[in-house]
This record gives sequence, structure tokens and C-alpha cells, in this order.
Amino acid sequence: MLRANRSRVPIFRGAECPLIGNNYSHKDDEHFFGIDGLGSVPNEFPKVIPDDFNAFVAGKHAALALFELFSSNPGTILVCIGPLTNVALALKLNPTFASLPHRMVIFGGNVYGMGNVQSYSTAECNFNCDPEAAHIVLKEMQCPVTIVPWETFMAKSDQKHAIDFHAHLSLDVPLAKFFATVTNLGRARMEANNRQFAYCDEIAVGIAIAEGQIIREAKMLRASVELHGELTRGQIAVDWTSVLYGMDNGLIGEHPKLCKRRQQIEFVLDYDVHRLDRMVTEAIENSARNLDKCLTINSQVSLAERENNNEE
Repeated sequence: MLRANRSRVPIFRGAECPLIGNNYSHKDDEHFFGIDGLGSVPNEFPKVIPDDFNAFVAGKHAALALFELFSSNPGTILVCIGPLTNVALALKLNPTFASLPHRMVIFGGNVYGMGNVQSYSTAECNFNCDPEAAHIVLKEMQCPVTIVPWETFMAKSDQKHAIDFHAHLSLDVPLAKFFATVTNLGRARMEANNRQFAYCDEIAVGIAIAEGQIIREAKMLRASVELHGELTRGQIAVDWTSVLYGMDNGLIGEHPKLCKRRQQIEFVLDYDVHRLDRMVTEAIENSARNLDKCLTINSQVSLAERENNNEE
């Protein structure tokens, strides 16, 4: 992705496996994201090169980098669009990390028990990859946490009559070509079910950038992650009883043990898909201008280096 848009973003290598043993296999995702997670088309733009596998910052684990980055950049929002293993490790390495982010926005999990891993599971993929990590993060983070659950993605994925989720992939810029490449398998799978590959991770990023413009409906709920169920391991367990009866009207009392385990979390139930689509399209269109700037800067740096070498 860095070579597709020439961005200078540091990448830190993180955990290679879940916190504990798990039945999850990356093969579960191959039909959607490909063997490499990028569509299984290594010869398409940008063509895979050996250096891609060593593009991370050497000598520093992602969990340590998270703590350092948020310690030195107060008021920063943490956006999570994958398994939460590295965030959980950061919490265990230094518990003060829990309050360092200004806010945390997660794409993952579910709110009504809709899964997307296998027919026998009610877990969402990111949480299913490492249920223990998800459990730790939801329980121990002290900053406000917002979750965009899988159901929010599904609710929009059959609305291609109202919006074309693939239109931005046709833009004549390198980043659009890259996104078209890495989503080719997922788009084919969704199309076979008469759906488009709607926005998912983009929702979380859009909320971090412009919450008031993106969120249309959200609900504060007590929630935790189920770790023991044969069919529900990795599913978010929501305290719907308190929603139904209310904790403050005296009809039921808070259960100390449950309430300690279930934090108040904001769940995004609906979002402004048209506003987000404009944000995504504008970002990809602007990426071409940013690419030109990067190429100009790189050319100037190279020229200056050559002049210095000639003077020496």
C-alpha cells in the first residue's frame, strides 16, 4: 500500500499469532482476501517485490511502538481495523496505555450475534482471530470506545441501487488501482450473493475523522467478549436486560460481577453512507496530488544528495 501511494508511514511488526491457542486459521479468509491478504494477485499493481516483506521498522515491536506513539502524541485517536492482539499486548506491557488514546474506534465484533467466519460460529472475523485479545481490550481500555459492528456493514451491502460502492475503484489514480486489486476476491464473493463489497474499515476511519458527519445512530451498551462457547466464542455479549428494563428504575439491580466485566461501549448502528462515500472518493482523488508532491520532494532530495556528493 505504501508503494501504491508513496506515503511515508512507519510500519511496526506485531504479533504473529493470537495470545493463546485458537482454532482460527488464515485459510478461513483466503476465499475473501486471498492467500497474502491482498487478493492473491502478486503480479498486479503494485507488483510484489522482496523488499515488501521487510518494510517494517526493525528492532521495535508494534505493542511497544503503540505505547511510545500515544505517550508522545496526546489526544490521538486509535483506529483498529484488524485483530486486537497488539493492543492487548500494549495493555499488558504497560497498563497505563489504557488511558493514553483520546478515543478508540474499532471495526469488528457484532451487536446482534451475526457472524461472518463459518456457519457454525456467531463471531466476527477480527474478534474471532483473537477472542482473548478482544476481551482484554474491551474490558481494560479506559478511554471512550466506539465499535462499528459487522451488522452495520451488512445493513448497507445490499443497497447498490442507492450507491455504487465500487465507483471509486475506477478512478485513474494508483491508489484506486491498488484497492481494486486487493478487493477483487471479496467483491466477487459478495456479487455472487447479489451484494457489493460495502464500506467496513472505512466507516471506522471516517468516524475518527468526522464523527458528527458519519454517525447517524449509535447506542451505549454494556458489552464483553464470550470466550467459552462452542458456537459463540469471540462473539460480543451485550447486556440487553439493562436496556429492556433499565438499571435506574429499580426493576432490576446491577450485578456487581457482570458490571465489572462489561464496560459501556458505543455501538454504531447506522452511518451516513453517502457522506462516507464522498470522503473516500475525495481521499483517493487527492492521493494523486499527494503522490505528485512526494515524487517532487523525493526528486529534490535525490538532486541535493547528488550535488553534495559531487562537492565532496
